[in-house]
Order: sequence, then structure tokens, then C-alpha cells
Amino acid sequence: MLAVTQSNRRVADSALSTSGTTIEVGCLLLLLATIGVGCAKVEVKPGIGNGGSGGSGPVVTMMPAIPNLASLAVSPASQTITLGPDGTGGYVARTSTPYAAQGILIDGSSSDVTAKVNWSLDPRTGSVVFGNATVSSPGIYRVIVTSGSITASAELVVNFTGNTFGTGFNMADASKLDGAASGSVNVDYPLDGAIFPSNFGAVTFHIRKTGAQDIARLNFSGDGLSNVNHYGVCESGPPGGGCYVTLPSAVTKLFLAASAQRDVTVTARLGSVAGGAIAESAGLKVAWANVPLSGGLYYWTTINPGAVPGYSPPDPADPRGTAVMRYNFGGDDPKRELVWTDRGSPRSTPAFQESPPAQPGTDPQSGRVWGEGRCIGCHAISPNGKLMAFSIGGSDASSWAILNIESVTLNELDPAASMSPLPGLDALKRYRKGNFATFTTFGPASDLMVNMYRGKLTMRAVNTSLAMVRDDLFAAATTERKSDPFWSPDGAHFAFTSYDVNQGTQDSKYNGDTKTGGQIWTATADPTGPHEDAKVIVPRQAGLTSYYPAISHDGALLVFNKSSCSGLMNPGGYGTAPCDGYDDITASLWLTNTSGTTPVELLKANGGTGNSNSWPRWSPDNGYFRGQKLYWVAFSSRRPYGLQVNAAAANAKPQLWFSAIVLGGEFQGGEPSHAPVWMPKQNLDETNNNPTGNHVPQWVKFVVPIP
Repeated sequence: MLAVTQSNRRVADSALSTSGTTIEVGCLLLLLATIGVGCAKVEVKPGIGNGGSGGSGPVVTMMPAIPNLASLAVSPASQTITLGPDGTGGYVARTSTPYAAQGILIDGSSSDVTAKVNWSLDPRTGSVVFGNATVSSPGIYRVIVTSGSITASAELVVNFTGNTFGTGFNMADASKLDGAASGSVNVDYPLDGAIFPSNFGAVTFHIRKTGAQDIARLNFSGDGLSNVNHYGVCESGPPGGGCYVTLPSAVTKLFLAASAQRDVTVTARLGSVAGGAIAESAGLKVAWANVPLSGGLYYWTTINPGAVPGYSPPDPADPRGTAVMRYNFGGDDPKRELVWTDRGSPRSTPAFQESPPAQPGTDPQSGRVWGEGRCIGCHAISPNGKLMAFSIGGSDASSWAILNIESVTLNELDPAASMSPLPGLDALKRYRKGNFATFTTFGPASDLMVNMYRGKLTMRAVNTSLAMVRDDLFAAATTERKSDPFWSPDGAHFAFTSYDVNQGTQDSKYNGDTKTGGQIWTATADPTGPHEDAKVIVPRQAGLTSYYPAISHDGALLVFNKSSCSGLMNPGGYGTAPCDGYDDITASLWLTNTSGTTPVELLKANGGTGNSNSWPRWSPDNGYFRGQKLYWVAFSSRRPYGLQVNAAAANAKPQLWFSAIVLGGEFQGGEPSHAPVWMPKQNLDETNNNPTGNHVPQWVKFVVPIP
């Protein structure tokens, strides 16, 4: 049998990262080259502790079962090793230690089977090859062996004691933070109880100053962590009395294994290079899950003047523009990209060549008049990641366009609307469809979609013809207007909101964007469309409105918004009612399932009342954390991001946040959410710390490259 190298085993483990399934590997060249076996079956079983995107501490069965095996044992039963500096500028040197496996046969005989069993490590922040366990993160691990259905394990305790130093910190100043503390400070961010994904990257701590402090120490304690300190200078930031210390991703990765069973406790200290008193915070509990963010997250944003080189707003009377951006979670650090604006693409030559305007018109019921607005929004991404549908000119106009993301070109939708050559915007009108759709949801094969226009749902083909497949969906179930369509990624479920136009006084209620008295419905579906079996799962409640449903990738969970009619009025000139389902101040996140089990409020994700937690969307897959399923849910919120954004209540801007949802008794009195995390670098105008309004996250599994 060929030797399995450490690097190849990690690649194989990653390639087989699929939760609770059996995969026919076939003649996968990687496995043939590394383990010398034929077309084996590979079973991945969730274990206890952290797991990657495909599961928690999976056991990958690649070696054939040992005949007549009765039991296994691993020796030694427990080992403790200590990590140290790597001596090359890194924080920790990889350290290895051996284990052996003993097999006991049904006749009572035993032998060394170290080379005949399958080895794995839980959590998967290291590797184990033929009994040789190699780690570079402190924590408590299980070293697991399997042969067929028989398994055994041993313990590996990995300790780390040491200091890390931020850029620009003088190591001689460390002693000025190590003495007795005589004052107190507060850590405003991260939030107590937050869980970070494995590929989040750097994390910035916001520590509220009490004087002229300019240096800080963060102390970490937990499984395998003993007197671990990070020293840093207070980074420059906006006014607000903050000392900001950024932990690089190389440091945060130290805490993946240490978080596998219990939270990491962080204590912050502030001091001064000039010496003097030391102030210390209370302990803050956080964790890092070995479950990465995956896919792509598209979101709507505003463009402040000068924030994007070469861009100018289309309306001279309004210095701001609108755009859709995305995060690509394909690496160890979320990458942000500008996708499309109300002036077109930054990647065209020349950049921002224009985008079509909305078709002017008048609301037939309210008399509201709109012109050729240029703003874009209400975007939706096809499951294959190739198309983005969006509205133009706002919810009243509901003009609509569809972008091919791979080529950054708009599809021609209305050839008769303009003929080349025509000057300026007139030539672009054939790339939009007037009075067509406010909201869109795509089917699982990306070949069908359901559009919402003025409270009616219509299913159409996703092609240049936009051929109608079915009109007025769920008309037999309810005569109420319908909005917020959501076709589940697995294709098996469909959700929407119905509302009564006789409730509320908003003159915008006819366009389906605002919805007082909303209630949530679900129907079964398949790839050809939703079925006409819709039922109410979140009934209408007096003084409340429910809206914006979203179903998880596996069809197991449904998250939605709920707003109170006794809340504050919304700012602005549109959707200002406190419970009209549009940017409501009291918007909160709630959880149920497609069967309508009694909903639970996601209290820790909401973080109190008045944060405007809106438009939730699920990550495109899940992993395992401490033996339970972990999902990520993204949403927009006006809560403060520590001391840097929305620290003052006035003029708070919606920002993107996400929270871990860890299942376990959530519908039996439990609450599965955790304190949320702010999405880094989401604001275009970072230099001047002038945050934009970021809203409507849309999360998809596949991210196509943009040329």
C-alpha cells in the first residue's frame, strides 16, 4: 500500500467533506494515488465537536474492514503535548505525537493494526496519518480509529502558552500591561456569546477608553490555552473613545480547536506606553467554529460621493447612488466585490457606461406618479450563481432587468422599446421590462422563476422570452395580495406573505413592497414549480405583521421577520408606518419550519428591540459544532458595530450581520441563535468611515467569477 502523505490526506478529507452520506468514490485519482485502493465507499459520520462545512469531526472510512475483528483500542489513552513558537515568524510550530491501534479478534487474539485502520482527528484542525497526530492549535482532541463499524478513540490535550504581538507594538512595553489592574474598561465588540466561522479572517476588538490609553492586551483562556496574550497598539479609528485592536487570522486560528467543547474567555486591558494605571474588562466569551462561510453573499448598498473612483450618481439632485455588491467566501478571508450599479458595471470599458432607467408611470390605485428612476434593488441570484434579477426605479415602477454575472451584460428583454442607434439611455431601454416585477425568486434549476408584481405571483421561464408558465399563483388559497416569494434551494418548498390592503393607511401598500397585517404561507414544490396546497404557518396577529420568509438549504427551517404596530415610525418618505413590513424599526428575527411549528424568537441574534433586524437569509449549507447542526443566517441591522458604526442612535444605517444558529431543542423552549457578527469591510467609504446603508442579503452556493 502506498504511504498517505499528510498534505494529501488533508486534501482527501476536504474532498470527502459531506455530512452523513455515503459517496461512491469510484476511481478518484487522488485517493488511488494516496491510499492505493480501488473504488471504495466512503462514509462520513458527524462526530462530537467542531466540523468542517460537511460535518463535525468526520470519520472517513477508506481502509477495508479487518476480518473477524471484535474491538479496537488506542494507546496511549491520553497524551498531553505543548506547542511552542515555530521560530520562523509564525506563532506556533506544528507538533506531532504517535498513537497505536490494537485489534482484538473474535477468537481473543490481538495484534497491532495501526496501519490497517482509518485514523481521524476531532476537531479537524490537524491531521492523523497511520497513528501520527499532527496539530498546530491548542485544544482537546479525540484521536479516532475505525474499521468497518467498529471504532475507538483516545484523547490528545494540546496546550499553548505564549504571547503574540501586533504590528508596531514594542515588546518592551508588554510589562506595562502585566501588572495589577486598578480600573475597568468595557469591550463593545465582539459581542458576548458570538461565534465566528473558521474563514472569517481578522477580528477587531473595540475597547472603550477611560483615559489616554494607547496600548492594549487581550488575554485568552480556554481548553489548551494557558496565559495566552496578544499585545497591540491602539489603532486609529473614528472618534468615540475607542481603542481598536485587530487580531490577525493567524491568531484567531489558534482558537478553533480550543472552542471545540467550550467558549474561549477574553479579557482586555488598556494601558499607556508612558506607564501608569491599568484598566481591565470583565471576561467576554466567544468561540470559533470549524464551519466556514461558503458561497457568495450579494447585498444592496448606497454609494457615497467619491467612494468609487470613476462613478458619478445618475441624478444630479441626489449625491448618492445605488449598487449591488457581493462577498466571495472561497478563501480564508471574505472578499468584497462591486457587481453592478445604477450606472452599470465598474468592469466595462469605459467603466459605468450606464444602465437603463425605469419606465415612467402612475399607480392606478393610489395615484402615485414616478419618473424614469435609475436606482436598482430588490435583487435575486439564480441558484447556479450566473444570473442576477433586479428592479429599477423602486417598488412603484417595478421595472426589471436581468444581469448575466459571468459576462457582466444585461439580457435584452424588450427589443421594441428602443432600436439602435439612439442616443444615451434610449438605446438601453430594450434591456429592461417595464411594470414587470418587484421581487423575484428562482427555481432550483435556475430555469424558472416566480415574480411578484403589485401583490400577484407569476411563474415564468428564465430566458429572453420570459414566457408565462402559470399566473396568479395560490389564488385559490387566498384572495389577499401576495408578496415576498421564496422558492427553497432544494426545490421542495415555497413560502410567501399574504396581506390585506384594508389594513393600514400607506398609499404604497398596493405595490406589494409594504404589507401591514402580513402572514406567512408555505406550499410544497418540485423543480417544475410550487404546488397549489398552500397553508398558513404563521397566522395574522393583531398589532403585528409577519413577512420576509426564507427557507434553509435543506428545507428544515424557516426564518422570517415580525414587526410591531406599536413601534416607532420609520424615517424617510416611504414605508414609514411602524409595521408595514418595510425597514421597520421593530423588525425582529423569528424561527419556525415549513410545517409551522410554534415560532421562537431569535433573542440573542436580535439583541433587544429597536435594532431593525431585517431580511434574513440562510447560508447555502451547514456544518456541525459541538455535535449539533450549525447554520449561518445573514440579515441587516441598525445595531451598533462597537464604537465605529451606529454608535449614536440618530441616523443609524443598516449594516450586514450574521448569526450562528445551533440546533438543539429550539422548539421545546430553547433558543438556538448566538450573538451576531458584523461583516467586515462592507462599506465602500471605509477611508472616511462614512458608512452606507447595506441591506437585502442574498446568499447562494455558487460564485461565478466576474471578468
